Amino acid sequence: MNDSEVKNQNNIKPKKKNGCLKIFLIAIGAIFFLGIIGSIFGNDDSKKSETKKVQKEIIWTNLKTNEKQEVLNNLINSKEEPYNIHRFKLTQSLLEAAKSSTKFPDTFEYLSTDGEWYNDQTHFWLSDKNTKIIDTENGIFEVKFDYRAENKLGMKVRQYITAKYKYDGKSFSIVDVKDN
Repeated sequence: MNDSEVKNQNNIKPKKKNGCLKIFLIAIGAIFFLGIIGSIFGNDDSKKSETKKVQKEIIWTNLKTNEKQEVLNNLINSKEEPYNIHRFKLTQSLLEAAKSSTKFPDTFEYLSTDGEWYNDQTHFWLSDKNTKIIDTENGIFEVKFDYRAENKLGMKVRQYITAKYKYDGKSFSIVDVKDN
């Protein structure tokens, strides 16, 4: 071997290890840092927090008759909180009770306010068509709807349910249910 060849073999630099890993970690750190800076100093209009209406606590006994009427109408027609949540829970409990009262709950269908028969809970809602306020002072209203289900002979039988509820602005309770 030549002296120059021996020098070249001794001058071979060792290969660096984990070079890609270091670059990757630096890139992740930079992205993380930019994300934090952007969230602190960014003034994105789409991130403006909407101010929610402060719901005053409803104390039923302190309300006047016209205010009670308004609360009951809001339960029936309003899409605002907390009425929409209370209405959802009420319709869910009403349909479950009606379904469980039939001999074959799998065949249960109700007549929606649009005139069609449905077997799920997505098309039932309180409205002026199926809900009537009975006693404003005590918060009592009545929900009436038609349903059909198969009997033991396999025939679809159409009936209706009338349910009376008491609502106090916070929760509802069942007063009476009639299956005709």
